[in-house]
Amino acid sequence: MALPANSIERGFTQGAYTIQDVALYLRATTPAFDVPLNIWQRQRSRRYVRTSTKSISAWIREGLEVDTVTVARHKRTVGFQDLVRMRMVALLRTRGLPLHEILEAEEFARKITGSRSPFVTESLWTSGSEAFLEFHERLLAIHPQGQYALSILYDYLVPVHHGLQFGPDHYADSWHPYQSIKMDPKISFGAPCVESTRIKTESLWSLHRSGDSAEYLSKAYGIHSAKVKDALTWERLLANAH
Repeated sequence: MALPANSIERGFTQGAYTIQDVALYLRATTPAFDVPLNIWQRQRSRRYVRTSTKSISAWIREGLEVDTVTVARHKRTVGFQDLVRMRMVALLRTRGLPLHEILEAEEFARKITGSRSPFVTESLWTSGSEAFLEFHERLLAIHPQGQYALSILYDYLVPVHHGLQFGPDHYADSWHPYQSIKMDPKISFGAPCVESTRIKTESLWSLHRSGDSAEYLSKAYGIHSAKVKDALTWERLLANAH
């Protein structure tokens, strides 16, 4: 598959995620269309949005340009900000918006915000700012059904739900996909880690599946048992989302 014309090679400080990674994280963190977000977050049932690697590859082929991080030959790997951007695309797609309208909306947002990647900026993930409200209204105008996005996206975009943190430039620079779990592109290539550490959740999960208890892992790694349990719960979510 040919890379987009504007692809660039970036360092590992920008994170590194295969298309398989991206699809899995989106499935594990995006509620199904007919399940209210607050209920889905509490119950975390097995009902997952089925964002597949084929879907994401199709998005790229159909015009969703991404920046490429060089990790392995012949393997498409994207950075952290593209992961965040695809979260927005997945959310809009599972809410019924066609990809071509999402791309049109993003291009429109570029013009009115001056941002190359407006889907990754704080204003679009925050419900209370004037910039978001202005963009939100104009985004709705692009969609022929008008008001649908206001009722569906509002709860998802407020900071308490989306889990993103933003840097001084107002671009997303880390993500808490689950409590006590952080994905920081500057740490372990952006892999999910126990917050305030470099301990990958997949490492704890592997040891736990080999027989180590959460209490043992807590003592062995010197981290609170509640954080170990959060890490194991997160990995179970990923396993269920496969």
